[in-house]
Amino acid sequence: MDEAEKLNLLAKLRATLHAIEQTLHLTEKDLESHLEENDFVLDKATSDLLERTGLRQIEPNRTLKKIDMKDDNPGVFNAWSACDPSVFSVRRGPQYRKFRMKAPAPPETLYDMVAVDLYTCEQKIEHMSRFMKLGDLERESTHPLPSIFIVNFMLPLSEPRMFSNDPNGPTLAFHFIMKLSSWAKENPDHPSVQLAARFINDSGPNGSMRERLKIIVQVSNVEEMELGKVERGLCRQYNGLPFLYRTYNSQYHRGVGWFQADFDGHRSGYAARLGRHSLLGWSEKIVANCGFLVEGETDDELPERMLGCANVHRLYCRSAPHFIKPMATPLMPRPSVSQSKRGHALSLLSENDDDDDVSEDFRRRRGHEDSLLSEPEENFADALSDERKDA
Repeated sequence: MDEAEKLNLLAKLRATLHAIEQTLHLTEKDLESHLEENDFVLDKATSDLLERTGLRQIEPNRTLKKIDMKDDNPGVFNAWSACDPSVFSVRRGPQYRKFRMKAPAPPETLYDMVAVDLYTCEQKIEHMSRFMKLGDLERESTHPLPSIFIVNFMLPLSEPRMFSNDPNGPTLAFHFIMKLSSWAKENPDHPSVQLAARFINDSGPNGSMRERLKIIVQVSNVEEMELGKVERGLCRQYNGLPFLYRTYNSQYHRGVGWFQADFDGHRSGYAARLGRHSLLGWSEKIVANCGFLVEGETDDELPERMLGCANVHRLYCRSAPHFIKPMATPLMPRPSVSQSKRGHALSLLSENDDDDDVSEDFRRRRGHEDSLLSEPEENFADALSDERKDA
């Protein structure tokens, strides 16, 4: 090895040591910024990076169990299932503005639902997918649509007030994760695919299509529920009625191969907040179809086609697991003399997270006190029974 090669090797070694030193001092804020700027959210290397820095990601489908719709019965709670798109009525052409004709949605969707989760949060958490482990979902590099489409639907848990509104109080978060369907992969030039692609590409702060994402929530078992007079009126008026993501209550995040839409129910009008809050008390009796689509306006954009959809079954919303935001810790903390005992305990924790001798304080420092979720309510015990095994 000549002198030049030795100098080159030394330079690489110094760069590597500098990178390691930077990692050791990585803070939570630095890590979040690094993940967002470098689009690591869906990269397979993310899990390894986060594991080395002490920040674990949350597995999707941890709070609600997936079932088959034919297995639904009054004893099924906190579950979701695949949904038949044709249960939704969507715009059809020609000349919708004139004739206002609707028809069942086409049987093929642009995305297949792969996970549905429900959390309570002390405050709303935007861009929640950055904490989800999504690296194993394959991505298409040449398709006009991103491989992953995520909807984070955030509703306030507090009692709505007419003349005041808490824009960031206790929140109920519905998290829907969808992946590109086989039909969409085989039909990249279809008008409905191109419409969705235009929406995603023009959904920026000043985008002309950012207000064309629609949600449909349709209660399918109204007859089985003993609703009060007010609730029956709300169902007759709003059941299955689409509503749009508006600029004031929506935010979009995107990267290579993924797109997320956040809906902020805290910023809705008083009537909408009151209606949703009234139905929360009936959530453990409701089976609802939830669908997402891009609004079609002209004949070449119709009929509308569902982006994706799912059924949710009898959710105990108010006792949903509390979402604990994962925290980053240094890879190799340097304990002082007075903290040497703590440093030893932390090293034990890295070898065995279930060691009873490790204090609760260290579990908190690593951001998962036996699990990433707080102790679940009885209603969610089945869905989270394996959490401790994975910790």
